[in-house]
Amino acid sequence: MENISYAYVSEPGWKVPDHSAFLELYNMEIWRPSLLKVLPPGFPKKYLMFYFAHHLHIFRNRKYSVIYVYDKKNNALVSSTLLIPKYFKWPFMKNGDLQYSYSITKPEYRGRGVNTFVKQYARVLYDKDTNFWGLVDPENISSIKVLEKSGLHFLKRAIRVKNKMLPGYHIELID
Repeated sequence: MENISYAYVSEPGWKVPDHSAFLELYNMEIWRPSLLKVLPPGFPKKYLMFYFAHHLHIFRNRKYSVIYVYDKKNNALVSSTLLIPKYFKWPFMKNGDLQYSYSITKPEYRGRGVNTFVKQYARVLYDKDTNFWGLVDPENISSIKVLEKSGLHFLKRAIRVKNKMLPGYHIELID
């Protein structure tokens, strides 16, 4: 087996933290696809496929989005997190679920809780019945801590499995 990850999933009954101090420092912007908004700002062209997955209903819900965080002092982009609904690569998810996919925080803002806040904010943004998932490298301790602070818990190990019919792979949970 190669490419082993840890699968984390949101816990029911999560209590929303007070974000008022954070919102004094940062502005939030939610990007969602539309007819003319095909690619999230700042993302490479390979993410165009998600636009088509959204509009062709390959994604199992309409929650595909990106959360951007901006510094209120200088309007600089601080962080972004891509939220991806269930689709054939993640068969273990339920139809209404979202996965924290691609998250990045600028180096000068790391260690300030920005990524944790974004993940918590996503949980508030979408309905309480939405489960959130995170797949993380077992050696990426900082990302594991972010997921845990965001109300997710370790569920199982996950592996990439080559598809038999389609090109590419899908993720299976093991253990």
